Amino acid sequence: MDIGQLRDVLSQVQAGARVSTAIGDPVQVGERVVIPVAEVAYGGGGGGGGGKAQTEQGEITGAGGGGAVRVRPLGAWVIGPDEEIWVPALDVNKLIMVGSAVFALMLVTLKTIMMHRR
Repeated sequence: MDIGQLRDVLSQVQAGARVSTAIGDPVQVGERVVIPVAEVAYGGGGGGGGGKAQTEQGEITGAGGGGAVRVRPLGAWVIGPDEEIWVPALDVNKLIMVGSAVFALMLVTLKTIMMHRR
């Protein structure tokens, strides 16, 4: 892959980074409209180079690149005839992490209480 091809790939990623990727299409549910919202993060990079050593095919060259996309649901706007409501998405990973920390703190506290009673 040469530098020109790498630029083309990164241009395609950049073209895909639109607001419509983060804010989904509205969905009609009865009298309400639901608009999903997500956090979208793009990243990418690459590089290339050449050397002075000669091979049978010519000068040594090389290039490489990579990219990633992360999408995390944030919630949804629910728009009804009388009100608009923001409904946050439940982040299960964060919930598990916080629950584990609280449980560990509870165990340490109980151990400390038991040690002081003796």
